[in-house]
Amino acid sequence: ILNCSKLGDLAFEFGLYYKALSDENNWIRFYAISKIVKTLFKSNFKVKQALIDLILEHFDDKDERVRATAVIFFAKYKVASVIDRLMAISNDNDARVRANAVETLAVYMPERPPGLQDHLLKFHNDPNNRVRANAALALLPYCWDQSLATLTTMVTDDNNMMRVSAAWALRFFKDESVGKLLVRALKNEKEEMVIAQLTSSLAYFADQVNVFSLEEQIKIILPANGGEQQIRGKSCAP
Repeated sequence: ILNCSKLGDLAFEFGLYYKALSDENNWIRFYAISKIVKTLFKSNFKVKQALIDLILEHFDDKDERVRATAVIFFAKYKVASVIDRLMAISNDNDARVRANAVETLAVYMPERPPGLQDHLLKFHNDPNNRVRANAALALLPYCWDQSLATLTTMVTDDNNMMRVSAAWALRFFKDESVGKLLVRALKNEKEEMVIAQLTSSLAYFADQVNVFSLEEQIKIILPANGGEQQIRGKSCAP
């Protein structure tokens, strides 16, 4: 399964995981594929086609957790021939599977496969917060305006999870206007978990936004409990 001659105990473990992937119990299959993917993500092993085929088989697994984990495998191990399969599974009924598929497809965008950009654009309207945010980030280098428009809408959505995901994703838009957008969102936000994500993301704008002006605004917005210190990134002025 792996192109490595000195696996030792790992080879034995992989043998067990390989067998477990055929188990009828959903939890056992999920555990097995999670261990395989986690181990490979921490290594530099070259995988053989047999393992690629094995992972692809689990795109059709009846358990959504297994499908979602199988998809992520191809984020580290890029295989151009599986793009069509990834695009197909990104239409899965389960949001976790869709989110992981969109995140994985983003890895393939630099090669600009035919149809992939248009395919990812449709997820800017997905009902799930994580899917939508991942789609916006996937197209950030290619469709800046559309990606920003998607997240701008999300950060004011009635659904607090939409706002959290947007607040997280906007940190990757290194532009002063986005820093100001986050400040405006923070002024109007009431939910603690959204406030925490907005302040965390604002730290990423220390070099792009006038840091003194930005911090003064946030000191006014946040309660006087030391919370304003959350925005200080490594580049913030003392």
